[in-house]
Amino acid sequence: VMLDFYGMELVNEQKAIFRRLDDNKPQYRNLNSSSHNYLRITRMLKNLGEMGFEHLKIGWLEFFFQEICITRLLPNCESSFFNYWSGTIYDDDVRAKFNQSCLRRIE
Repeated sequence: VMLDFYGMELVNEQKAIFRRLDDNKPQYRNLNSSSHNYLRITRMLKNLGEMGFEHLKIGWLEFFFQEICITRLLPNCESSFFNYWSGTIYDDDVRAKFNQSCLRRIE
């Protein structure tokens, strides 16, 4: 339900593949213009890990990275992505590799 609210959907749960909805403009406009949902997203990411869905968290973070840094459709989320959202990955090694991979792709 919340993914739809943000203009996104989970395409494949096993592989943790997400995509943007075809009609995402109002939701993406809201995410870019109003940061009040960023804390909710942080909580959702943390909750995925607590509930044993770390693979979904990493998949969603990969999708966010794509939308924030590659397509630039969610540029205003960039600070939250790097300062909070990527920090929700529990395993220190996995988090470090994820962050390094993200930084390499934008350099």
